[in-house]
Amino acid sequence: FRLAFFDSGRAFFGAQALREGNHGFERLGYLLADLNDRRVLDIHLLDDQPGALRALLALMETHQINLRSIHSSRTPTGEVHFRIGCDDDSDPALMQHIAEEIERAGLGRTVAC
Repeated sequence: FRLAFFDSGRAFFGAQALREGNHGFERLGYLLADLNDRRVLDIHLLDDQPGALRALLALMETHQINLRSIHSSRTPTGEVHFRIGCDDDSDPALMQHIAEEIERAGLGRTVAC
């Protein structure tokens, strides 16, 4: 079974491609698990400058919010988007308050909370 199904594929693709593919598959699994977070903040940064993420994270720390995940990407229009997953037991009212504070401080525009 191993010779028929695995060894020929391993030889065809090579060790490096298999390592990279396995790593990508593992990262996809982590991302899918993170997307299942119940408490999230989706934020578009208003100022794409060094230190902008640090300011967001400092705000979360000030409110004692424990992060589960953080992902960043660029929208088709070039905005920097962060999806921050928080502990499931994070208070929804506090999460909304943080979203409003992010906007008041000019750190970002919240897309979802």
